[in-house]
Amino acid sequence: LLSILLLFFSFASNAQTWKSVPRIDTTLTPIYRFKKPWNQFEFNPYTNNLWFISDNGVSIMETDGNFKVIQDNGELGNLMTGIKLTFAFTPNRVYYASWYESLWAFDNYVSVPILSGLVSYSDMSFNEDTLYIVASGLKKYTENGGLETTNIYQSKVVAKDSFLYFHDVGSSNQVGYYYDTNVLDFSYITSDPLYLWGPLNDIKFSNQTDTLFIAGENGISLAYNYFTVANITPSNTTNMPSSNVLEIDFGANDTLWAVFG
Repeated sequence: LLSILLLFFSFASNAQTWKSVPRIDTTLTPIYRFKKPWNQFEFNPYTNNLWFISDNGVSIMETDGNFKVIQDNGELGNLMTGIKLTFAFTPNRVYYASWYESLWAFDNYVSVPILSGLVSYSDMSFNEDTLYIVASGLKKYTENGGLETTNIYQSKVVAKDSFLYFHDVGSSNQVGYYYDTNVLDFSYITSDPLYLWGPLNDIKFSNQTDTLFIAGENGISLAYNYFTVANITPSNTTNMPSSNVLEIDFGANDTLWAVFG
């Protein structure tokens, strides 16, 4: 059973605690099913709408509590289990991609074709007006600059400002970083005592800072400037239901949400 939980930070008392969010009625919405390595819930950081995503449908919880349900009715094409449906957000548009090897914009819930030929698509992340697409190597799509193909081959990549982190899902329990993408130099975060070793599930940047959050079976590590600076575990926080954090994301006000196993 998976639970979606909300993490509050109280800076005045330097305390932090987890609070469970009641399970929503899923009779009219896609059933949440976690499948690595693609995410199954995403915040739009510009509207604070929460998107629950499965391969067979999407449900958007808007800030007023209402739901927009998008299922197999043509709005997103032919949805089926295993298509790796993934969403990304910029200040101007919503995008999605899937194993159909194409990238679409989703303007006012209407699909608009953007790119085709994304062979072996597996994941997508976003940073301001740039999408990072994993499809036969890392591709960068910028709204004003078009598509750029790199020689970086990683299964999960997140970027913000000058930072580019990666995680080889399923083949490594480490997070690495590129410090010169022109010559493909990279290193792993391995020596910091606050790094939580063990199987990893997700990596995400905070919306309002350059801090990277690394979620895994032993909790969440926080990294900045290629150093691990803190961690969140059941031993140093309140009401954390498990150390096994399957997925994380951030709301518009940088509140951390997580799915636990």
